[in-house]
Amino acid sequence: MTDLTPKRFRTLTPDCKTEFANYKNTINTLEITLFSRIIANILIIAILALLAWVIYDLYRGNKRYATKLAAHQIESEAK
Repeated sequence: MTDLTPKRFRTLTPDCKTEFANYKNTINTLEITLFSRIIANILIIAILALLAWVIYDLYRGNKRYATKLAAHQIESEAK
C-alpha cells in the first residue's frame, strides 16, 4: 500500500479555487451543439404535447362516462 503523508494528502485534495477553475474549464469543453439543443427542445415539446393530449382525452372520457352513467340511472329509475 502507498503511504499517505500530509504532503501527499494535500496534493490529492485541491482547494476550492482550483476545483472551481477546473469545473469552469470542464463546462467550457463540454459544449452542447446547436443540433443537440434542437433535438432536446423538440423532445420536450413532444412530451408536453403528449401529456396535454392524455389529459384532454381523460377529460373527454370522464364526460362520456358521466353521460352513460346518467342515462343508466334514468333507465333504472324508469323500471
